[in-house]
Amino acid sequence: MPDLKMTKRPRHGHIPPASTGNDEPLSTPSVQAIQWLRLLSGRASTSVFVRVTAAALSFLVCITAARALSITDYGVLSMLIAAVNLGAVVALLGHETLATRVVAAMPDSTDTVSRYRAGVVRAVRRIAVVTGVIIVLGFFATGHLNGSGGLIAVAAFACMPFCVARARFVQGLVRGKHLPGLALVPDGLARPALTIVLMALTLPWVGGRLWIIAADMALAALFALLLALSIERRLFDRFEPRTQKPHTKGHGDFSAQIYLSSLLAVFVSQVAVLLVGHLSDPGQAALYDSAARFAAVSALIPQSLYVAISPRIAQYYALDNKTALRTLLRRYTRLSTLATALVALALAGFSFQLMQIFGTAYTQAGSALKILLLSVLVNAASGPTGMVLLMTGHESLHSLALAVSLAFQIVLCFLLIPPYGFAGAAVAVLASTIVWNVLMMGFIHSRLGLRPALAWA
Repeated sequence: MPDLKMTKRPRHGHIPPASTGNDEPLSTPSVQAIQWLRLLSGRASTSVFVRVTAAALSFLVCITAARALSITDYGVLSMLIAAVNLGAVVALLGHETLATRVVAAMPDSTDTVSRYRAGVVRAVRRIAVVTGVIIVLGFFATGHLNGSGGLIAVAAFACMPFCVARARFVQGLVRGKHLPGLALVPDGLARPALTIVLMALTLPWVGGRLWIIAADMALAALFALLLALSIERRLFDRFEPRTQKPHTKGHGDFSAQIYLSSLLAVFVSQVAVLLVGHLSDPGQAALYDSAARFAAVSALIPQSLYVAISPRIAQYYALDNKTALRTLLRRYTRLSTLATALVALALAGFSFQLMQIFGTAYTQAGSALKILLLSVLVNAASGPTGMVLLMTGHESLHSLALAVSLAFQIVLCFLLIPPYGFAGAAVAVLASTIVWNVLMMGFIHSRLGLRPALAWA
């Protein structure tokens, strides 16, 4: 790891755009467009706007699917989307988070990218191999689905996990260059936007069929991957001369702890909808998923802000600038909590009317929505606990906290879902959220002397 003590610290409240490391003029319109996007996407406010837009598009995809399908088929779709998200994280092997941390903590130079480029090839190979295993297991896991459900398994598990994983790996690299807004474009904006277009073109002709929606999602994921690869090439190829050999000595490109942490995090977020479908029925899974989609709206601002400042957390920690790190956490914890509280109150007040957007059968999920909103508020008020642990090299503690909360959530799901259905799953999620945040705040205080949750003092 190079010496970072002489690295210029960015102005407070501003994420500087990454330097190209090359003084030759921009010669093509496409390169100029990428440079303009880099300047625009170097701020946390841009990241919030992009993430909100992306969430709105994803939300529109779910509403369109819910209205086109029966509640049972939408429940199956929700479970399969959760399975694809799990598969993508499994295939990523933790490379996305590691890429952000490594690139953010190193200055822009030819050596920086050349040292990391050798790991990119190995990372892509690993992603491809693991995806192949996931496809095989996915066919076995969805073999009980009949009719159109079997076709959706083919489309989702054969294409989407690799496309999503590879695009998110590029996302990690780009985010490490302090470009959080640009990082979200392929998988966050392009994929749901194209899915909506394809659904608008196909559903009027073939009606509400599960396999058609799956094919639309698979094609959109493939397009997002191609766009991500184009951005990666434009941003990184200019850093490294073609004749220079990469330097890889002493540079790791895999972390078992980060991988474990990523796996646990996605299981914590996706296991509830899967367990509702298996312990109850797909209809209950559809009700829980619809409530979770609305609750995710209130989580957009804290997620956007905390992800956007993750490179700065790594940078300040590498510079041993505890004062700047405390100020950063205090500012963004206060801001995200206030914004989350306002959005959550609005959603809770109109929960019945909002759930009708999915259909009249979904209005009973309003109680689960209020419980999940409380869970999101707890997360926001706790501060960026997970990001602090990951960006400061304490991923083992992050994994431990998630493992404990995941075990707690699974036990509660088995106890509460059979008698209470989707509402029991929501209670299990709230309880596990409190457990993992308490644990991570304790780790941060004991190891780093930071108190992100006490930003109000």
